Amino acid sequence: MDYQLLNDKDKQMIVIRQVKELEAQHFAFALLEPSKLQQNAEHTQWASQMLAYEQQLDRFKKNVFKLGLTLDEEE
Repeated sequence: MDYQLLNDKDKQMIVIRQVKELEAQHFAFALLEPSKLQQNAEHTQWASQMLAYEQQLDRFKKNVFKLGLTLDEEE
């Protein structure tokens, strides 16, 4: 799609903001890891959700690179 109002700098800022948000969600969820021994079912569900976060982040980054954008923050 040809965006009329978004320039490359805008797209770069959106990409960085989105990756930060995805990484923040992953980090926060990692802090909630239930005990593997005492809460086996919950841990299995947690591990599945962690994998989903990681796959989503990987997929997003691959699509960013396909567009020719980077994750470098400009100072």
